[in-house]
Amino acid sequence: MRNNIQNIDVVMDKRTVSEELIKRYQLEDELKNGCSRFVGIIYKDTDEGVNILVSLPFNYMDVDDFQSRNIKERFSNIQTIITSILKYNRTQGLKGLDDFHCSFPINAYNQIYSFYQKYGLYRENIINIKQGQNGNIDWKSTFRKSNSFIDTKTNTIVYFPFIKKKKL
Repeated sequence: MRNNIQNIDVVMDKRTVSEELIKRYQLEDELKNGCSRFVGIIYKDTDEGVNILVSLPFNYMDVDDFQSRNIKERFSNIQTIITSILKYNRTQGLKGLDDFHCSFPINAYNQIYSFYQKYGLYRENIINIKQGQNGNIDWKSTFRKSNSFIDTKTNTIVYFPFIKKKKL
């Protein structure tokens, strides 16, 4: 499976679907009189990349308006549609993918997307470690990495140099 999205095609429920999309996504069973009769997504993985067909609910949003939005807003709308479908299926006693035909892992996608919405896509904590006397001293690293000296006048152990950590 390739990760790059080649196309995100959009249709609306109860609206006419082009012949090109019918062939690309094999929609013969999902149409009635040439019009879409489903809401959701169809995911096709090809050698060139991933093709996604989004079928919007009737009067949810204009197709041109959906396509003019940036990718983050499009996926947010897709997330809303998928969440609504899953909530409806749960109210009907359906538990997940085993109860209806689907070639896309909707539950996994929904959980991953919710995680990324909550925590972000990627986060890296960069910590600058250096020797010095001012700032926040990392005592654990100082005890492990620094030389210890005994002060004979006060009979105490002195660790030098101090190790500092600073998050960037």
